[in-house]
Amino acid sequence: MLDAENDWVDGRDKDNDGDNLDLDLENESLELDIRIKGGELYKSEEMEDKPELYNQFLRNIMEYEAMVEEGTEDDRPLSYLFPDDFTFPPADKIDGRELDEKLAAIEEVFAANHIELGLVDGLPDELIYKYLTEEVLLEPAGFPIGPDCPSTCVIDGCDGDCPDCFQKDHCETAAEWDLEDYGRFS
Repeated sequence: MLDAENDWVDGRDKDNDGDNLDLDLENESLELDIRIKGGELYKSEEMEDKPELYNQFLRNIMEYEAMVEEGTEDDRPLSYLFPDDFTFPPADKIDGRELDEKLAAIEEVFAANHIELGLVDGLPDELIYKYLTEEVLLEPAGFPIGPDCPSTCVIDGCDGDCPDCFQKDHCETAAEWDLEDYGRFS
């Protein structure tokens, strides 16, 4: 409702559900900006009911896209996050107990820096460790890293190339493919 001076009163900036109209409009604007840049969005049910969380998600996407456009995405390897004295012995040189300790330490450092592992269930620890130490920790991160990072990064190990994937023997998606017809296996 408008008062005599045409200012909103009682419920200003609210929609019919009592949610913040400004936040809803900002989310719609961010969604549009992302789509204009060629992005696609899939809003989860959790975000459907939490516009503040969805807003932070959208802002994180825009922040990352701005970094990419400016060429300022983080090019430090993830090994940068570990103490200088932390070692990564080759997978074939450590026993089961040390392997468990190393993986726990890696996951602890990742968690402190908003990085999660989302690898295929049932993947052997040796394979996880080898993937992390021979690939993930050596490559430039390409995304913001560190304890002050505003969002969580999930490393799932999937690049969509099932025949060449280190997880293929344990992955349901890869099992659905006829890898021989894919032309890489005989």
